[in-house]
Amino acid sequence: MNNGFLRVTQGKCAKDRVVPLGQSACEALRAYIQKVRQQWAPVPSTQKALWLASSYPHGPLKSQAIEVMVKRYGRVAGLEKRLTPHVWRHTCATHLVASGANIACVQRLLGHSSLRTTQIYVRTSIPEIKAMHNQVHPRNQEHST
Repeated sequence: MNNGFLRVTQGKCAKDRVVPLGQSACEALRAYIQKVRQQWAPVPSTQKALWLASSYPHGPLKSQAIEVMVKRYGRVAGLEKRLTPHVWRHTCATHLVASGANIACVQRLLGHSSLRTTQIYVRTSIPEIKAMHNQVHPRNQEHST
């Protein structure tokens, strides 16, 4: 966290990865660790999970609980589509690629072993592909100068 990264062990599909965190996410995570998690699992603790359930005995937060929270907050926000953690994952990856992120970096972030999986997973529209091509293709660069 001190360097703006978080190691995720046994994430989706039991894959380990390192993910970047923004400054506000790091601050929120520090506050959770110091104010909440430390009360629920005092040091030293045999509990290795970062995110703990709010109900005693504060075991690891289950994926089903996260899905319930995501759906609830989606409804509170007035979103009509069915919202799941996977939808957020897909949306984030799509926005990264649409904003010019390197697909290999997105692949590593998602923990995909194959670039093909990432290419299928991230839907980039034809107009976005055409706009990117026009922006970066060397022949277009020659004509624009």
